Amino acid sequence: MSKTIRIGLGFALTALFLYLAVRNEAWSAVGEALVSANYLYVVPAALFTLCGYLFRTLRWRKILEPTAVVSFPSLFSSLIIGFAANNVLPARVGEFVRAYDIARKEGISKTLSFATIVLERVFDGWTLIAFMVVVILVFPKAGMRDEVRLVEILSVAIFLAATLGLAFLILKEKLALRAIGYCLRPLLGSLSTAVRSLVDRFVLGLHALRDRRRILVMLAISVLIWACEGMSYYLVIKAFSHLATGPNGTSLGGLETLFASAFLVVFVNLGIMLPSAPGYVGTFQFFAKMALSAFGVGSAVAFSIAVVSHAMQYVLITSLGGFLFLRENVSFAKVGELPDG
Repeated sequence: MSKTIRIGLGFALTALFLYLAVRNEAWSAVGEALVSANYLYVVPAALFTLCGYLFRTLRWRKILEPTAVVSFPSLFSSLIIGFAANNVLPARVGEFVRAYDIARKEGISKTLSFATIVLERVFDGWTLIAFMVVVILVFPKAGMRDEVRLVEILSVAIFLAATLGLAFLILKEKLALRAIGYCLRPLLGSLSTAVRSLVDRFVLGLHALRDRRRILVMLAISVLIWACEGMSYYLVIKAFSHLATGPNGTSLGGLETLFASAFLVVFVNLGIMLPSAPGYVGTFQFFAKMALSAFGVGSAVAFSIAVVSHAMQYVLITSLGGFLFLRENVSFAKVGELPDG
């Protein structure tokens, strides 16, 4: 898909989900909820968000270890710059910015680096799906809505396909490379050689999956990543706890709030994996409302929780990423220019 089409699709999806998120919204109720929220909860929520990114850095380091040993500060800086770029650039371009930045600093192949990011997304996907399964087992009614079931089916199908593809590349590497080489035959010699070289480096980035112990460690870190984000959402929901009510009209209990925050983590992060405009505006709010509605939280309160959570994360990561961006003198314009050696 060309860059223009990808960006156009991202803005179109953003417009659609933003419309769906705000249509028929009671803005006076939203305003009342935002005014009455206890914003003291936002500070520890931001700290949990930051802890999640520290665990992301640790996981990325573990994924890279079989092929390159990179310092924690260097990886953290590149990771934050990449996520900040996603907040200001469309179509998740930040993933490429992150791969470029660590390649520029550490002499790692961009393709290899990008392969480790793909691997991260697979670990994220299965961890989120596991969270979703646990929530539905404890609160079966949360998964009964048609739109919730659709998200469940699509997410499982997508990550199952990705997992099978990666498993084929890892477990049957020689066969997979022969098959890819056969498909490349129609290309011109130099182009075929270049593409094959990229594929070889991509597969090299997946070698972390060959160590079962390493896989278990990365799965454990993935749980910690999303547990931190879940606690961040939990605290923001607590800021609106005087307004957030369950299906029976009473305030959400502690256990319900905990599982509602887990459901919120799942749906928001599965939703923002779609191509979108910068900062996931629209997709974030739409999927947050869907998740919270499954626990009976009213539309205006759910929208307010989404706005506060999104704003907190956006300001924290974009400002930190901007500082690191300036300190390292990164150039977005040069993302595609670095030789992939």
